[in-house]
Amino acid sequence: MARVSVITPAYRGEDTIRRAVVSVLGQTMPDVELIVVDDHSPDNTAGVLHDLEKELADTRLTVIYHENNTGVSGARNSALGRASGDYIAFLDGDDYWEPTYLERMLREVESAPGTDVVCCGRTIHLSNGHTRTEHSRFLGTLEGPEAVRAFLTDNLTPFLWDKLFAAATFEGLRFPEHIHRGEDQVVAAIALSRARQVTSIPDALANYVVGTQSLTWGRVPDPQEYEDAARFLAEKLGPEWICLLYTSDAADERSSV
Repeated sequence: MARVSVITPAYRGEDTIRRAVVSVLGQTMPDVELIVVDDHSPDNTAGVLHDLEKELADTRLTVIYHENNTGVSGARNSALGRASGDYIAFLDGDDYWEPTYLERMLREVESAPGTDVVCCGRTIHLSNGHTRTEHSRFLGTLEGPEAVRAFLTDNLTPFLWDKLFAAATFEGLRFPEHIHRGEDQVVAAIALSRARQVTSIPDALANYVVGTQSLTWGRVPDPQEYEDAARFLAEKLGPEWICLLYTSDAADERSSV
């Protein structure tokens, strides 16, 4: 069993998936399993992955080839069903990590017993070639309920790909496949709510690439899906968390951090 299971959904990723795979398998913390899911891409993503399997011959790499397109949630769920690590991390097929991503994140876990989630900074690569670095407005350590509050008030990032999660936070948790926008955010919030402690650091360890291809699978969502996402979150966390978004305290937190 690996220390960390990395889940990478891929769609229309023929030009970027190699970079993502190499960035994981080249980590300075090598005890990792990488599960890549080709979600029936219409381009040559599957061909690139076949070539990588032969070229690298690395037993840490597992590739799942979907016979039908299931969407990003279905792809992530397929990988979650195979994950065996103590920790879970998510990397989209068009992004990549700094070599010390896992080493640095695990250092935070090991330095503070009870830490179940670590959130890092990121470098944003814009389509015009420019870059900028960002991190969560909150830096430090919070207990799980406080982390959800920070998440819902824009003080902790809503992403999956800049976090390392203890596998226990995903026990029995899967992505809602009927929701096609915001599904990653609601699942991240639920995982945070299960954490004993959440630590946010400024180090820009994740590279997020803004491009023409997207893991949203190019689908324009029905407005109903946003309501479905909020309902899914409320069902898992309780409606009091959703109400938090509209309280004056939450507005004060947005402006004060």
